[in-house]
Amino acid sequence: MRILITGGGTEEPLDSVRNVCNSSTGRTASFLAEHFLRRGHDVAAIMARRAVLPSADSQAGGTLSVRGYRTFADLRAVLEDECRNGGFGAVIHAAAVSDYSPDVI
Repeated sequence: MRILITGGGTEEPLDSVRNVCNSSTGRTASFLAEHFLRRGHDVAAIMARRAVLPSADSQAGGTLSVRGYRTFADLRAVLEDECRNGGFGAVIHAAAVSDYSPDVI
């Protein structure tokens, strides 16, 4: 089965030097990805740029692809692209998405 997993936290820029972010590590998403990989599933992991990534050592039969994101807009674009290509038997959203984005940067 193909599984899509999101993990880590978003960052939302306030200006050119500051942003609002959360401290989500992505460890839960990485743990889940590794679990499914060990059982032979193909995993598409969409992980925050500062997140702990799934270990490639867990690929006992399954394949792993990792794509990154920074902001909610980035995450949304990657999700739309991945879902457009389709074929997922399960989608697990473990990402910690920001509650808001500033109107003007």
